[in-house]
Amino acid sequence: MIDFEFDDKNLWGMVQAMSPKERVRLMKGAMRASARTIKRRAESLLLDRLDHVSNPSAMKRTIWTRVYNQVAGFRVTVAGSTHCYPAKQRELPLGRWLEDGTDERFTRGTALRRKKSRRGRLGAVRFLADAVAELEGSVSADLCENFKKQMIRVAKKYGCI
Repeated sequence: MIDFEFDDKNLWGMVQAMSPKERVRLMKGAMRASARTIKRRAESLLLDRLDHVSNPSAMKRTIWTRVYNQVAGFRVTVAGSTHCYPAKQRELPLGRWLEDGTDERFTRGTALRRKKSRRGRLGAVRFLADAVAELEGSVSADLCENFKKQMIRVAKKYGCI
């Protein structure tokens, strides 16, 4: 890649020369790249902390990213459910249960048997919270670097470089 130094005047002039649609595309590209960094780290933490995963790609799909349209920003969340057929849904654990864990579960009991049975609890894995805490300091620098990369890409596309 070409080393390209940005001066504030040059950067502001290039942004001013762009159309509003190109500016939005530039900002969304930089935000998307930063969100992807957090998502990849959360995916690796999730797979590292689980002992056995029958379908790792399905587990990775439980982490979603969203880049906002109206405001500059992004969101990385754990999905409430996986996109799969109902027959497969039982074998895939849901990401939100792994992130926060579950409370102790009991049966209702019957008239003959008043004792409630324990059905277990799932401990919290906290993969997304740890990924955000780990990358929190570097995301702003990463966002600035991604903005520069997107600016270089757009400048090359339109022949400015």
